[in-house]
Amino acid sequence: MSVHSVTVDEANGHLAELIELVEKGEEVVITHRNQARIKLVACPSKSKSRVAGLHQNAIKMSDDFNESLGDDFWMGQSTKL
Repeated sequence: MSVHSVTVDEANGHLAELIELVEKGEEVVITHRNQARIKLVACPSKSKSRVAGLHQNAIKMSDDFNESLGDDFWMGQSTKL
């Protein structure tokens, strides 16, 4: 991996090329008045795709999950959840 050092003016005219370098793993430093100011860094790639059934049987619903909660619950009078 090599370090590419460019001025702000150079970076302005070649941003797409600099982005390609960074995506390939190269390091790009942008300088201003002969001092390093900015380092271009690639963002991490997206996470892997989700896998269906990966945590199968990890969560259990109660047998009465789909039953009505009743008026007492909605009126704030129920002690059962």
